[in-house]
Amino acid sequence: MEGCPISGKKELIMSSAAKLLEQKEYREITVLDLVADSGVNRNTFYYHFKDMPMLVLELARKAVDSCFASSKGNAEEKLCSLAERMCKSKVKIMHVYSSADRAVFDKGLDALCEYIASRLFSSNAEALGVGEAEKNNCLLLIKCSLYGFASDWFSNGLDESGIERLRGFCGCFSRIIKE
Repeated sequence: MEGCPISGKKELIMSSAAKLLEQKEYREITVLDLVADSGVNRNTFYYHFKDMPMLVLELARKAVDSCFASSKGNAEEKLCSLAERMCKSKVKIMHVYSSADRAVFDKGLDALCEYIASRLFSSNAEALGVGEAEKNNCLLLIKCSLYGFASDWFSNGLDESGIERLRGFCGCFSRIIKE
């Protein structure tokens, strides 16, 4: 890895983590496994990531960004596109869900839902004439709704019907907000 730029090393670590999560459960993957697979040293891992949960959160955020960048349409379409991508990554996601400490997983899921809510709503808040306090309340409502939906879906094994339930969830949510 000599001569590999710092950002390239971060990508190597993230790529190794994604590969290893396809192969084994989260609790079975160590920092040593990651550095051995990616060819970087342990200090490089800790330069980029505080710990394993932060690495997994970064992987998830990157997936959200990639999905939203390639998905045209409204918030519902972006969420459904993300859900479809999650179904394709079911093995990795369930390896994290089924083997992570529940409190650590829930904290990561909360942070991810907050990130998604911010990506979906913040850009529209100004156009909607929403003030800062109302924006924060809306973000909290969206985050909590996503968190509840995701928790339920994960506990059902990321079943394929989750995408249709998400469409129904978004439809109900829009009607509630309009009324």
